[in-house]
Amino acid sequence: SNLALVSLRIYIEKRLQKLIDIYNLESKSDKPLLLYHLKKNDVLNDSELDGLRNIIIAGNRAAQGVSVDRRALEWAKDVGPKILGILDSKIEQSSKR
Repeated sequence: SNLALVSLRIYIEKRLQKLIDIYNLESKSDKPLLLYHLKKNDVLNDSELDGLRNIIIAGNRAAQGVSVDRRALEWAKDVGPKILGILDSKIEQSSKR
């Protein structure tokens, strides 16, 4: 179950990197700062920023072997595909600009 959360985090980070590349943002920053840059450039809204930050934190904890609350794992399983779909949509829209 931790592996699924880590995998989701990796898929999310790959999509965030695509958005960072599209918007020519500094990509050497840490993830929280990259998320802030995407928010500042109106790529992410406040709730998207908070949700992504939380899932990345949970994914990091899972990668470190820390026990993750079962509810968080279930939430990630249910909502993860929607998050990836939203990011894919943002990539598609941003690529057309």
